[in-house]
Amino acid sequence: MNNFNIEQFLDLTGYDTENTILNIRDVDGNGYYDINDFLEMNNKDILNMNDNKKWDLVLMNPPYGEGTNLLHLEFVDKCLDISKKQVIIMPFNFIKLNTKTFKKYKEHFNEYLYDVEEVDSKLFSDTSMPNVGIYLFNDNKRDIDINIKYLNNTTTKLNNIFDNNNFSKYEEQFIKYLDAKDNINYYVFSHKILNKENGIEKWFNKFNDNNAFLLTNITNGSRQGPWNPNFISNNTGMIYNTKFDAIDGIKQYHKACIFMKFNSIKSAKNCRNALLRPLLRFTLLRTQTTFNILEYCYKYIPNIDWSDDRVKTDEGLLEVCGCPKNKCKEYADYCKKIIEEVDKK
Repeated sequence: MNNFNIEQFLDLTGYDTENTILNIRDVDGNGYYDINDFLEMNNKDILNMNDNKKWDLVLMNPPYGEGTNLLHLEFVDKCLDISKKQVIIMPFNFIKLNTKTFKKYKEHFNEYLYDVEEVDSKLFSDTSMPNVGIYLFNDNKRDIDINIKYLNNTTTKLNNIFDNNNFSKYEEQFIKYLDAKDNINYYVFSHKILNKENGIEKWFNKFNDNNAFLLTNITNGSRQGPWNPNFISNNTGMIYNTKFDAIDGIKQYHKACIFMKFNSIKSAKNCRNALLRPLLRFTLLRTQTTFNILEYCYKYIPNIDWSDDRVKTDEGLLEVCGCPKNKCKEYADYCKKIIEEVDKK
């Protein structure tokens, strides 16, 4: 985004700069009206600059944030109350994911968003990013469903933006059993910890000496996809008997990763084998929307007694999670067929 000298900005808005009090806050003291100034200004002050009238339309392709930096959502959120309509290009995964970081924005956007169309990121040359969406917002509190159009030309209508997921009605019949058990204990091991002096040892202090650990992927495939659903790759899947073994192991691995914690080696091995089978790989197939394997992707790895011998098969895993025994094989076979097709491609 270009930085405007404050007087230059007011000239562009048609203000008489010689007789106008400059109310724009120069947050960082650099003498320019920039991103921080806009986001920090009170909306009432911004509207005062436009004779207290909302802007008819905001067209925006805001700078995208990553991780917990959600700069693009801050821009959209800011403009909702100072404009009548917004047409925004931003990552499509905002629609797909119900993460903690998205929650407050989804709660606010829910009353304004009425249409989203997925766009193939390949249209944007020389970029490497997930698909984007064209989002339409209206300042009138909507009383219609949100229309979602996907790349494959299928559409769905949502009464609430939180209702969206990538599972069909049939798939929801068995996914609900995995979801009902809470998710497994997992921990993100970041580059920041790796590069901090004694960071690895300090990070593991919170665990018992006799906990077992399973190391899994934090990323999967290229940034642009497609992503073959794998929680474990050729370089991950290691199991450590104690936290001291895990400390030595991560020093050798020396990459960001996900750690899962268990009470026994048997539990860790059973879970690792389950992550390699179709049922849990199917959940990753439906939830992964970026090359990062985000918290939402671990939502369907249940927090159960992984030492139970029944979890050594996908049918048994469903049974442990509460699925009726007479339906377990049907659902497991369904996932197996889909994952076999994915692997062939």
